[in-house]
Amino acid sequence: ISAYATYLKYKKLRNLYLAPFLISAITKEIIERFNISCAYYTIANPLNTLSYSEKGMYHRCINIQNLILGNFLNKECTDIYNSFTSANPNRIIYLNNKLTSNQLLYKDLLNDVYDKLIDYRKLKYDIYLDVLKETFIELINNNAFHHIIEFNETGQIVNYYCFYETIHVSEKGKYNEFVIYMYYSDDIHLNMTNIIQYLYENKICDMITVYDEYKEEFYIQNNFIKGSGSVKY
Repeated sequence: ISAYATYLKYKKLRNLYLAPFLISAITKEIIERFNISCAYYTIANPLNTLSYSEKGMYHRCINIQNLILGNFLNKECTDIYNSFTSANPNRIIYLNNKLTSNQLLYKDLLNDVYDKLIDYRKLKYDIYLDVLKETFIELINNNAFHHIIEFNETGQIVNYYCFYETIHVSEKGKYNEFVIYMYYSDDIHLNMTNIIQYLYENKICDMITVYDEYKEEFYIQNNFIKGSGSVKY
């Protein structure tokens, strides 16, 4: 059994230093009520213990050369995963706070994306964490997050992907990785082809990473490869 408690968003409680006390009180009550044990670890080395779950990673390689220089891929890798066709730029809007000078131009569009995102989560998941409107705006205004909105021929939103960026540096070079943070899609098959082409043609990122929470067809049609890393939690 696990429980989640946070009071960090309430500024008055933070200023009074009450949030840690309240979290501790709730933790104690849960332990007593359900007769369970709990422990907290902060350690650099791996622990020989069970985890709640483990998620594997899949990668869509975009800039093969940068990935080789950054030591993510071996030199023996070919362009087998690097097949692209021309994207339709008229159907894509790319937003990043560092690059987009006036987010107010997209205010109505972002409101529409947010509403669709919330409805999608309610429909798709039994258990989920609602994204507050304030949190969504913070993500839009955060340089580390990148947002891609795709439209169909009639101008309706069909895909929205929010990525957070990580940069990997080696002695010979570096590459940047986009990890899917949240998404909305009208496409049951989650076809990212047009978005991937757009990222490739505009040299926005070198690789996309997702966790193994999708159906096998998603990885095949979007040319993802299974990575050797995983996340335990």
